[in-house]
Amino acid sequence: MTALFALLACMPEPPPLPEPPPAPAGVRSLAIQPLVDELSAPRQRPRVYNFWATWCGPCLAELPALRQFGRAHPEVDVVFVNVDMPSLLDTRVKPTVARMDLEGFEHIALDSDDPAYALNRVQGWPNSVPVTLVVSSTGERVKQFNTRVDERILTHALSGVH
Repeated sequence: MTALFALLACMPEPPPLPEPPPAPAGVRSLAIQPLVDELSAPRQRPRVYNFWATWCGPCLAELPALRQFGRAHPEVDVVFVNVDMPSLLDTRVKPTVARMDLEGFEHIALDSDDPAYALNRVQGWPNSVPVTLVVSSTGERVKQFNTRVDERILTHALSGVH
């Protein structure tokens, strides 16, 4: 047994774990619990949270409609929540945000090595994307869409929401 401890004492320290990549400019990185808390937090205006990924065709197809809605409705905060792996922030997420002309909106990147597992903590999560949540200014989830949305759908969902 003493020989084993002597051998372990001579072994070099394991290398430190790599630091997660920094979030690209304009993208806040949030772990799942702060994101869940944010979804129900009161704010000054209603919000639309769109959960998307760079590998999701329907997600990419609806981004122009969400951009158009956000620009046409400044009384509503449109927040894009990316669910790609954190290692893809610089190489895939930031270029997609730029290519889709989504600058000027709030962006959140889910900081989890297993985004699919982490999202199961969001009540009513359908295990798919795109998902769009309409949240009132009081933090009440008014509507959840588990399919592609457009400006007409969002305008209707937000009618009467404060």
